[in-house]
Amino acid sequence: MTAALAQPGSETTLELLLRIWSRTLRTSEVHAGSDFFELGGDSLLAVNLFLEIEQATGRNFPITAIYDAPTVAELAALMEEEEAPRTFSPLVLVKEGGHGAPLFIVHGVGGTVLDLAPVARQIDSDGPVYLVQARGIDGSDAPLTTIEAMADYYVDAVREIAPRGPYRLAGYSFGGMVAVEMARRLSPENVESLILLDAFAHPQTWPGMSRAQVKLAKLARQLRDKAKQPRALLSFVTSRLRRRLARTAPAQADRLVALRDWLGTVRADLPAPLREARIAGSKALLAYWPKFYPGEATFLRAGTTGDTFPTNALWVWQRQVGAVHLRTIAGSHSSIVNEHAASTAAAISECISPRGKQSIPHLAFVPKLLAQIP
Repeated sequence: MTAALAQPGSETTLELLLRIWSRTLRTSEVHAGSDFFELGGDSLLAVNLFLEIEQATGRNFPITAIYDAPTVAELAALMEEEEAPRTFSPLVLVKEGGHGAPLFIVHGVGGTVLDLAPVARQIDSDGPVYLVQARGIDGSDAPLTTIEAMADYYVDAVREIAPRGPYRLAGYSFGGMVAVEMARRLSPENVESLILLDAFAHPQTWPGMSRAQVKLAKLARQLRDKAKQPRALLSFVTSRLRRRLARTAPAQADRLVALRDWLGTVRADLPAPLREARIAGSKALLAYWPKFYPGEATFLRAGTTGDTFPTNALWVWQRQVGAVHLRTIAGSHSSIVNEHAASTAAAISECISPRGKQSIPHLAFVPKLLAQIP
């Protein structure tokens, strides 16, 4: 099976991978000890990497293999193993730690955790750091389609390695909802930290003021974009008014489309397991309605909100969590886990540090008037 990869006189597995890595990552600075993540690897590059490996060798490896073998030499050794493939686990150990509480960071809507690796590897923790990936991204099982089912599945895995608390939980974007559900199952008294990385449920669950603020921000951007073209601006305003005045069945259909569109389109060229995991994540978020969690949480808000998320996270989260600590970090929703990974990791490190927790503003006592906003 693997001998064909390194027959006498042919290219060795290591040589083949060096060539593929260099081309995929667009750098000549690749050697046996090169680390995929340190070279700037992300989920898209990992997909391209394994597609090239499959074309060159005829063997299909799941994208999750890069977690077990992040260097060229380790991946070459993995490819040459005669043993059966490893059993899938949702938990990926990124950093080993001491005797402190383990930190588990839950994936975004796509299910993979490759994009979270740059953050996780830079977190300063006295305990191990794990990334939590979705079931099904390796093609071995069907993905889960509800946030509650994901939380059950992940909590079972967490308890296998850490039967008792305390636990530290975090979730990026979609993963924040899963992390809250995990915290509910593990019980607040066993959760030492709950960190929400720019995480919001679907807009249909937001208070009316939050939805209105985002709609106005989006409308203002659209008007600015078309302001230099009077005809386009007039056409845009006219169509919006007509649609607003119609209030017919098609308007309801438009609303349903808008609900789905908020999540973005699913890339057609993704490998089937990743595409199915992304679709499952979208279905889960559309079906999810947050339930109150009586514990505390820290919300790390991206400093650049754009017109996709509310500028005031408290309007959304104060009804869903007993106490909210709010902190603004550098970057946008997407860049906080790549371009600004170091500053995000520093903020998380501070959140899980006993001394750092005391320095984060405690905003649980929001005026009651805000809590009554529909």
